Amino acid sequence: MSFTRSLFSIITLLLLFAGCVLFLCGCVAWIYSEPTQLFFFSGAVFSLCVGSTNFFFRRSKNRSRTKDEKETKRGIRTKHGYVITSTSYVVIGLIASLPLWILNTDHQMTFTDSVFEAVSGLTTTGASVLTGLDDMAKSVLFYRQILQWFGGLGIILLAVAILPSLSIGGMQLFRAEASKATPLNSIKPRIRQTATTLWLLYAGLTIICASAYWLADMTAFDAICHAFSTVAIGGFSTHDASFGFYDSATIEIVCITFMLLAAMNFTLHFTSWNHFRLSSKAFYKVFQGEDLGDKFKILSHGGFRQVFYTYFKDYEFRLFAVLMLLLIAVTCIGLSAQMPAGEFSYRDATFQAVSFMTTSGFTTTSYVDWPLSCTFLLLLAAFGGGCVSSTAGGLKMFRVLILIQQGWREIYKLLYPNGVFLVKLYRGSVPDQIVSAVWGLVALFIATFFVLLFVVLSVSDLDLLTAFSAVAACLTNLGPGLGEVAESYQNLTAPVKWTLITAMILGRLEIITILILFVPAYWRS
Repeated sequence: MSFTRSLFSIITLLLLFAGCVLFLCGCVAWIYSEPTQLFFFSGAVFSLCVGSTNFFFRRSKNRSRTKDEKETKRGIRTKHGYVITSTSYVVIGLIASLPLWILNTDHQMTFTDSVFEAVSGLTTTGASVLTGLDDMAKSVLFYRQILQWFGGLGIILLAVAILPSLSIGGMQLFRAEASKATPLNSIKPRIRQTATTLWLLYAGLTIICASAYWLADMTAFDAICHAFSTVAIGGFSTHDASFGFYDSATIEIVCITFMLLAAMNFTLHFTSWNHFRLSSKAFYKVFQGEDLGDKFKILSHGGFRQVFYTYFKDYEFRLFAVLMLLLIAVTCIGLSAQMPAGEFSYRDATFQAVSFMTTSGFTTTSYVDWPLSCTFLLLLAAFGGGCVSSTAGGLKMFRVLILIQQGWREIYKLLYPNGVFLVKLYRGSVPDQIVSAVWGLVALFIATFFVLLFVVLSVSDLDLLTAFSAVAACLTNLGPGLGEVAESYQNLTAPVKWTLITAMILGRLEIITILILFVPAYWRS
């Protein structure tokens, strides 16, 4: 009964979030006098009413619950976290698809299309079946963008952060949502406090991003919408041409900056902000003339130099920065060597390189007209993705770093069979179980990719390039692909779309959370 109540609590909580989202969309529809406001407001009332039933149910149960039941409730196991997380993504994906299915009759969206679009938003993939965005209702556009924003750090993580009274095993849910092959270096000792801190950083970064877009001459509506998708590294836009609609270097610089910030480890942002806060406080006290003893020591403790040093001393960030610069350089060199000077720009090359490697999926130009070697390189870069504890997709740079070091260790073992070599990271050796977990996840990732590719090729007549890029773009949560899916996924058949929906969820939950449910021993344990 404990597990059933936990699953019921999460689903009703997701309905509460859905009600809040629908209410915000209704406000947008009311501001722009759109006929969709009746649907959004009525849907919000329904979702909030149904979602709130859990609290009345919990109150009545708490009165009659025995001591043994309460202890059982506290003892929710990790296996329950996997089921709850996977089920929640499926349920909220189906629920989130209903507004798109009902309101977009003019665009002839099928139920499959609406689920595809909703899951793409919630998993921050950015693959879209919609066209004609410039003429679409503002409230519907806002709905797509806010779906990505809520999916940015994970719906389950948001649930644990906002409603601690849920008390259904926060750490189990967090482990199911977070990466399995990454040590959980919590900012604070309690998981709820950690989740709350991450979401405050996430919300603050979104506000700053929206302000920067507005100052760069975006409209207020576009600035807010694009801030949602930029910080979430989603890729949805309010225009068919994405950022190419603006043709503004300033707006593109803002986008590049926040794509990079969102692809970094959010714990680094927290640490850097903490150093800045302590340094500012110390400087204020010094210039107030207080007797602080050794002022230099106080100023150097959490000094301003630590604000930037926090990033550069991190191995994962350094690898991410080096690979990003290398990708930009190779892309620019490749384009300059294979295309006439007037048919491409280094500005577009830089933007697309950052967009693909961070798995954002924004575009400024028709990159499909570029040489295949350059576009395929950009697609492969998405497999690496961003850093852990970020909103980026892909394998994450931490795992890439482990794989590189493990590869070198195997080479040295061949050269010196009797030597002892360790995978070292962050002033210590990486435990073998983490190295094994990384290898296992990568192996499962590759195997899953080829299985999905085989399924797509079996149920469709797509060419290899289109099928390969579609599966890669959805599994890495990148979004745009090559070939027939470079512009839109609309023309794909229903079986292919459902396969890609599965790929999006697998990529968002990092494979293991879903695959473990198909192991018979999991249900017997």
